[in-house]
This record gives sequence, C-alpha cells and structure tokens, in this order.
Amino acid sequence: MISHLNTDNSAQGLDTEESDKEGDYKLVDLSWIERFESLDKEYSSFYQEDLTTISFHAIYINDRSEITKTVKQIVPLSCPNMILRDELLHLIKHHNVVDRIKYSVLSILTFNITIHNHQLLSFLKSNIAPLEIGKDYLAPSFHIHNIPLQKSIHLFHDINELFILFYESAPRPQTSLTKRIRLGINKRHTRKQMLGSLASGV
Repeated sequence: MISHLNTDNSAQGLDTEESDKEGDYKLVDLSWIERFESLDKEYSSFYQEDLTTISFHAIYINDRSEITKTVKQIVPLSCPNMILRDELLHLIKHHNVVDRIKYSVLSILTFNITIHNHQLLSFLKSNIAPLEIGKDYLAPSFHIHNIPLQKSIHLFHDINELFILFYESAPRPQTSLTKRIRLGINKRHTRKQMLGSLASGV
C-alpha cells in the first residue's frame, strides 16, 4: 500500500515538473524572432544578390554620328553574374541589321553597380554628379568574350545594364569597279588604234 502511494506521488511530481517546464517555455518571449523576420523582409531589397537578368540597350548611330534608334529589353542570364560570350554574340547578330541597314559594333559597355548596403546612405546623401558616379561602375569590353558581373543590391538590379553601340556600316564603294571598266575600254580602244595605224602603214 505504501509503495503504491509512493508511485502516485512520484507520478504527480513528474507531472508538476513537466507543467513547470511548459510554463517556462511560455514565459520565453519569442516575439523578437517575428520582429526580426519582419524587418528582414523590409530590408531585403538592400541586400546584395546574384544578377540573373540584365537590361540590354542597343544604340544605333548613322554615318553622320547621329543616334537614330534605341532598343531596350531584359535579357535573362543563363549563368548568374555572367554575360556569356555566346549570349553576347546572339545579341549582336540579332540586332546588327535594322530597316535593311547593316551595322557594325562600335562599343560594348556594362554598367554594374556594386555598392554595399552599408554605403547606401552616404551614397544617396553625396553631392557627386551622376556622370562622376557612373565612372566607378561603367566598364568597356574590348573583346567579345565572357563578361563577369558582381552581385548588386536588389533595389538596383534594374539599372545594371549592357550597352552595345552599333555604327552604320559604310556601303561598298562602286567607283573602283567603274574605273576598272573604263580603263579596260580605253585600253582596247588604244589597241585598235595601234593596229589600225600599223595596217595603214603597211
């Protein structure tokens, strides 16, 4: 009988300990986790992320150095943070003829803004002219090859850009062909005159 009472008492003691533990867990304030997650979502636009697309601009310049047309489109990148050579070639081949006018590549430029979130406030407050800012993030490509890019703040993804400047190709000159034809006619005419003069002399 005594042993049975002891068993009941020990069981009650375990129940009390478990309820105390549950009470302790309830007393722990976990709301900070929710606040942190909420803030994290709000500031996610200011974290650097991989670039999976880029804004592409084709700019067409005629033989008088005038911009005659521009084309813009969003280009997906098959490799994050990289414009592959094949993708670059595809863009050039797809855009080098407009209105039956053929263009040659004049220049390839990338604008890749790599500012970090802790620099953002000072960057926005700075009085630096926009053209001066561009110098830090604008880079020319002198060859058609892979173009590496760096991660960018999500907020600025839309202004990471690829520019290809196309210049109107000069038409094939026709004057040289005309001159050759004329020269040929003159030479034949001269031979006939020479033969005629020799025949008359005989």
